[in-house]
Parts: sequence; C-alpha cells; structure tokens
Amino acid sequence: EQLSTSLQRWAEPVVSHTLFLLVDVATGLLWAVFVFVVSFYLMRDWHRVTAQLRRAVPPDYREDYDRLAKEIGRVWQSFFRGQVVLSAVIFLAVTTALAVVGVRNALILGLLAGVLEVVPNVGPVVAAAPAVLLALVQGSSWLPIGNFWFAVLVAGLYVLIQQLENNYLVPRIIGRSVNLHPLVVLVGVIAGARLAGILGIFLAAPTLATGRILLRYVYAKLLDLDPFPPESQKVQARVPKRLAIPLWRSALRGVRPSSAAVEGHTR
Repeated sequence: EQLSTSLQRWAEPVVSHTLFLLVDVATGLLWAVFVFVVSFYLMRDWHRVTAQLRRAVPPDYREDYDRLAKEIGRVWQSFFRGQVVLSAVIFLAVTTALAVVGVRNALILGLLAGVLEVVPNVGPVVAAAPAVLLALVQGSSWLPIGNFWFAVLVAGLYVLIQQLENNYLVPRIIGRSVNLHPLVVLVGVIAGARLAGILGIFLAAPTLATGRILLRYVYAKLLDLDPFPPESQKVQARVPKRLAIPLWRSALRGVRPSSAAVEGHTR
C-alpha cells in the first residue's frame, strides 16, 4: 500500500504536466494553422481586400490609403518570407548537429524541427522529444558513450540551438525582414507573450512594424509634414555621420556629390 501510494503521488504531477503540455502543443498547432491559413488567403486576395476597404475611405485620403496598404502588405509578406528562412536555417542546423553526433534519422528529425519552428516555445520542445527518446533507446552510431549521456548530449544540442535561435537568429532574420532593430523585436516578443501567449510571440514583429508605419503617418499628419518622403530624402537620412562634413562642404562649394559616391558609402 505504501509503495502504491508513493507511486500515485509521483504519477499525479507527471500526468498533470503531461496533459498541460499536450494542451499547449495542440493550442499552438491550431493557432499556427489558423494564422497560416488566414495569412495565405489574405496574401492571395490582398488586392481585393484592400479594394473593398478603399471604398470606405474618403476620396481625399485614398491616395494615402493606397500607400499605407502597399507598405503594410510589404511588411507582412517579408515577415512570412523570414519565417520560411528561419525554418530552413533550423532544419539545416538540427540536421547537421544530429548527424555529426551520430543520431539516426537526423534528416527526418531536422525536418520536424523546421516545420514545428512556426509554433513558438512549444514547437521546439515537441521537436526535441523524439530525438532525445531515440538517443536514449538507440544511442550513437559512433560515439563511445552510454545511451543516457548521449541523450543528455542531444538534449543539450537542442537547448543550444534554441538559445541561438531566440537570441540571435530570430531578432536578426525576422527583424531584418520587417526592418526592425533586433532589440525591438526581443522586447516585442516578450510583450506579446504576456499579452497574447503563443500568438503574441508569433505576430509581435509584423505587428510592431505595422504600428510603426501607422504612427509615422499620424505623426506626419499632425505636424503637417509629408508622410511619404521621396526616396532621395530617405537615402540622405541613411548617410553615415562620417559623410556629413564632406557633403556639407560640397554643398557650400556648389558642387553636388555624385549619387554613386553616396550609394557606395551608404552600403
């Protein structure tokens, strides 16, 4: 009786945590499928959706609406392209790491990790579980270590890849795709996790980029500025400080710097 009671006490938290994990996995997968299905139809019918919304916009603001819709559409398309690139990078990283240490079926496990990359937080955990289980049961194909320690090694590899992804890959790949600083993406992901959970983490970057476009437009309108400056002003704004003095000297002398020189330095 004492043994059965001890086993029951030990099994109850394990079962409860397992159920919570399964619920989180199912919720994450459903949200991921929902977001991708909705996004697919939005991208396919984006011009039709914007045309319908355009009818409700006053005639004086329809040109501004067209410019805003174009910029926001570009942001979301770039975001989903960045997600595809991130999944491909994780697929290659996991496949290579597992193949190097001698895990069997490394290609399938890497493909699973790349597909589940679209589910934040929960996806990498689910992708790591079968790899660790295979390492524990089958061991390495060439490393002379026990199965238990080999499973620990595989789990450590997944943790390392996850840390590199969260702290380096996501801010840079997703941040560059929506033209946001990596620190802004990290802060947005944290805020999105607290506000909307998995969905907030997934949509943090494009939502921030969309909000920036709208706030920039409202700010320009309030100050009676041009909300859509010409490309020449944008290039001039990106000129590094080390070019400021030479450009000002050229302007004072009445000499216009060549566009090739400016583009070469801006790169």
